[in-house]
Amino acid sequence: MKQARQEHLTLATRAKLCSFALHKALWGTETYVVRMPWLRDLRANIAKTLVLHKGNSNPYLSCCMLSKFVNDPVVHLLQMCIRNLRAWLQFAEQDTFQSFLNIACRSSISHSQVWGPAGAFAYNLARINWHITREGVIHTDTNLQFHFLRDSQIDIFTQLEHSWMKHLTEVCLQRTEWKHLPIPDRQATLQLTKDGSPGEQRVWAELLTGASMTVEQMKHFTDETTCRLCNCPDSVYHRVMECAATAQVREEYASHMTVLFEHAPCHVQFPMVYQTEMHDFQHWYYQRVKPSDPDAQIFSEVQTDMSNGHTPSFYLDGTCDHPDLPEYRRTAYAVIYQRPVNEEEKHRAIREYRTNRRMPEHFAVLMVGEVRGSQTIDRAELTATIQVANLGIPANIFSDSQYVLDTVQKLRAVRRIHDLHKLPNFDLLLLLWPLVQQVGLVFHKIKAHALSPETDTFTDTWNKLGNAVADESAKTTLKLLQRRAPLHTDVFEHKQQLQWKRTHMRYLYDLQVMRARLFQQTEVAQPIGDNERTWYGQLELLKQWKPTEGFSYVEHEHDHDKIGASLWGSAYSAAILQWLKHVLWPDTQDTQGAGVTWIELALSFQYSVQKGVVINTGGTGAEFRPYHLSLNTVDTEFSRQVFAFERAATTLQTLLGRQLFPDRRAPAKSIRIMGASHARSGFSIRPSFPYQSTIIDSLSNHYRQLAMNPELSGGPTVPMLTPIVEWREDERDERDAAIGWGRRYSRYNRCRRRR
Repeated sequence: MKQARQEHLTLATRAKLCSFALHKALWGTETYVVRMPWLRDLRANIAKTLVLHKGNSNPYLSCCMLSKFVNDPVVHLLQMCIRNLRAWLQFAEQDTFQSFLNIACRSSISHSQVWGPAGAFAYNLARINWHITREGVIHTDTNLQFHFLRDSQIDIFTQLEHSWMKHLTEVCLQRTEWKHLPIPDRQATLQLTKDGSPGEQRVWAELLTGASMTVEQMKHFTDETTCRLCNCPDSVYHRVMECAATAQVREEYASHMTVLFEHAPCHVQFPMVYQTEMHDFQHWYYQRVKPSDPDAQIFSEVQTDMSNGHTPSFYLDGTCDHPDLPEYRRTAYAVIYQRPVNEEEKHRAIREYRTNRRMPEHFAVLMVGEVRGSQTIDRAELTATIQVANLGIPANIFSDSQYVLDTVQKLRAVRRIHDLHKLPNFDLLLLLWPLVQQVGLVFHKIKAHALSPETDTFTDTWNKLGNAVADESAKTTLKLLQRRAPLHTDVFEHKQQLQWKRTHMRYLYDLQVMRARLFQQTEVAQPIGDNERTWYGQLELLKQWKPTEGFSYVEHEHDHDKIGASLWGSAYSAAILQWLKHVLWPDTQDTQGAGVTWIELALSFQYSVQKGVVINTGGTGAEFRPYHLSLNTVDTEFSRQVFAFERAATTLQTLLGRQLFPDRRAPAKSIRIMGASHARSGFSIRPSFPYQSTIIDSLSNHYRQLAMNPELSGGPTVPMLTPIVEWREDERDERDAAIGWGRRYSRYNRCRRRR
């Protein structure tokens, strides 16, 4: 996961890499217990990868709320456990399955009592307060129950995610302002943030995970006690609602701020979409829906018509409220019976429909009903198909669902229904599989909601009329159900919440951009020589800085042998070590606290050796390929040259096994004194080094030219001087280059492991 912590990678890419790493780390864990320290380390590493450069983000929120591609290690562990055990037990003998349940059904089990997969399963379910019975029924932390083998795997995973989000809000959020929060809606929140730009996603990630530290949180690291922009008491609420420095942004969102003041503070502290309070009840209600019975009178007609030699035809359709809101869907279905009718009557009925849009009386409603379990159109269509198949009679079935036709074809082709246990709606497939083996069921496809009598053929028009009757009956049934047993009555408020949260996300991003600009204005250095700051005096102090005590590189007996394993080349590494003899690192900071940047150190090395730096033109590991640049080359970006020098120099510490540089790395502001716009990577301790004064003048002139012409590229020019460090070629470099640099990489790995 460390390799995924790169700025140029998108959040989705980093999340996919984390998911892959998580899958490898938890492979096979359905057979044994994984203790919490391992899961905690995984969670922390995922948080560091998804929220870059922020060590205080909440790891639980980072894993759950930033990307659909990764989830919390506990959720991933339980999903793997359920998925793999179902795949095994679907085909196990009944005695094996019962023995598994006899162990897994224990109400409490410690890690020391775990016996194989069954014990591990019981232990893992207990992490979220679930358990399984001897009958194979999983009892969740609500009133919902799922059969381990017969219910849909996706439905179990959906409830698992909900249970984890509930556990997260109750146990895992310890900050005072985050306690007693409603349960976040993970899917709805991810839907809001997925279309943002990389910059917006980064800002939202920090806000959603609490990674932006307030002064109160930073009191152990700084003496500041108030907001750095307006000197008022600092808090998340102050930054979002009150800070005078960002009043301009709030004016642009005046109507949104009015709504925000009326909402509960949780929307300020924790800007996510929340689940409805009726979530558990609604899912409990849908799980207890009973199948409908056919209308006795219409079914009697069917039987009578069959006795007269008529093959019945049925038209099926399902409907759904709010299909774009998964948590607010409610579905119903209808089965329409076509009474016996001849061609002349069909023509007459179609002409009448064209004239007054009146549906033919030859279609009768056999049965209508609502759907058990997840509320989707596919389940409504499948339920209607099962209801017809349960009649046990040969029939023609007309449906506008390609999903139903494909599923029936798949069920007729499969020998073992358990081969399909990973598919959605497996509980319905289990019921439909034996029924579709009946010879007399013939399925026909109708184009949905495309009734056009003026252009369609006679047969298509008649079948579409039957489908239209089924569609209208299903919609009427859904309205009747909603009147008799109202559910999702807060859907309007939920849609308002989604729209309001979209605006809130944009507001938070604009607010963060404004704060960043204000901070940048307070930190950007003024041009050299202005009347407010004595830049020339500070430059002179840098030039005159010469510590008298400190540490420098001292050569040891085996150093020459050790640099034979350097990936950057032995001759180049020896030159760096000889140059380090002339660098004196003090124990304390310089008087200005300027520090030193790697830019200055890289230039000092080139001044001293009169050679360019070595860069890597290959890949990582055995693909590493060093290339020695010429002095003052313009073919490679100067920033890349400096970075390569930093890597080569710090790698020597690993090879030699002792300190060559100070421990305290930090952005150094010395380069700002020379005219740069911001600090660069380096050390807070400033050493004395060769050509210090000349390099300071060169960099000052370089940044002055950049200020006048921003299109200039490249670094400062290194003048031709007499080298103070002698360059000596090393025969080990030539030998390894001839054999293959991969051999050098093997030696480097052995040396690194010994360190």
